[in-house]
Amino acid sequence: MKTLFLASQIDKSIPEMLEFVSRNPKETRLCFIPTAGNLKKKKLQDKSEYKAVLNAGFKVETLDIEGKTISEISPVLDRNDVVLISGGNTFYLLQEVRRNGFDKEINRVISEGKKYVGSSAGSVILGPDIAYIDQMDNPAEAPELAFTKGLSEIPISIVPHRDNPKYSVRLGPLRKKSKGPVVNLRDGEAIVFKGSKREIVGS
Repeated sequence: MKTLFLASQIDKSIPEMLEFVSRNPKETRLCFIPTAGNLKKKKLQDKSEYKAVLNAGFKVETLDIEGKTISEISPVLDRNDVVLISGGNTFYLLQEVRRNGFDKEINRVISEGKKYVGSSAGSVILGPDIAYIDQMDNPAEAPELAFTKGLSEIPISIVPHRDNPKYSVRLGPLRKKSKGPVVNLRDGEAIVFKGSKREIVGS
């Protein structure tokens, strides 16, 4: 069964994420993928999303997929209970996801029932297409991305940070460019998929 927790900003949805994972975080291995934020040159230990899952007690293993091969990636995904892809530039993230076949690995582990957690860009890439998110992220930062088709794990387009004034003036054009139904998420909200069922949690 497909089990997805797609947040606007994961560090503001930790209680809901813990309920979704539904096991003691101290006994739960979590693969944290920070690649979307690589362009910001921010140290991992300073990232709010990373600090939040550490503070929640998860056994965190970091995997930056940039420059990695499938033979390096697959064992890490397989030995962890949860896969979390954090936020940053969605176009850059998709570029790196497509570059080495990581997209197929994510599709595989999701189909096998592994719990997937997305934050911002990590949520957006699961939709049908990410072209609409150019109102938030700069596609020029992913010069080697040939096409914007998403991973198509969900039939909707997620718009994160609905309540963030930094993006409010761009939400109208963004919704018009999206393919299929749009779900707007405030920071602190997430949409949970369990099989064919879905619900928005948080506030």
